[in-house]
Amino acid sequence: MSPISASHKAPQARVRARWLKVLHQWHSISSALSLAGLLLFSVTGLTLNHAADIEAEPSVTALTIALPAELRVLLAQPANQDSAMLPQPVRQWLRRTSGVDVATRAAE
Repeated sequence: MSPISASHKAPQARVRARWLKVLHQWHSISSALSLAGLLLFSVTGLTLNHAADIEAEPSVTALTIALPAELRVLLAQPANQDSAMLPQPVRQWLRRTSGVDVATRAAE
């Protein structure tokens, strides 16, 4: 082999070795991410398939309070463009009285 061709192959070998090292790192990273996703899907699949075996009891709280007359008048008025929501004073009173925030819930 001539000295010119040997010196020409040395930089190519270094470039190839550098790319192989980068590919090896990316392979390790992608396999770790895939493993994490696989474990996540496995755990969620087990919990969905065995939901009856997981014991849980719902917590239901019933609260009966009387709305003041001045606020009941607001409920009797025709609804504006935001008809699905309670009027602002009623929402504030409910938050103060019961601790329940109904700002994002539709009125029934």
